[in-house]
Amino acid sequence: MNTSSSDAPRKVVIKMMTVKRGIDDVFGFFENIKNMEIGGEIKSVAKGEDGWWTFEHVIAGKSKIRSRTNKEFGILVHRVECLC
Repeated sequence: MNTSSSDAPRKVVIKMMTVKRGIDDVFGFFENIKNMEIGGEIKSVAKGEDGWWTFEHVIAGKSKIRSRTNKEFGILVHRVECLC
């Protein structure tokens, strides 16, 4: 039995929303991680050279996030990892 950490279950949160705006407006807003500071939960957002953005979360602390999109299928994924 392989017990390496890569086989361990991961906690995944899936959120879905309906927005009455054009796809370019929605993707344009959410692809720019800096816009997430508006909600007040994250601050000090900075884009790294590796495609990840780092930030301070009010609860989790130092974290990083990366955005992946597929406009054709209306998919926008944010992968978040805690650096604590």
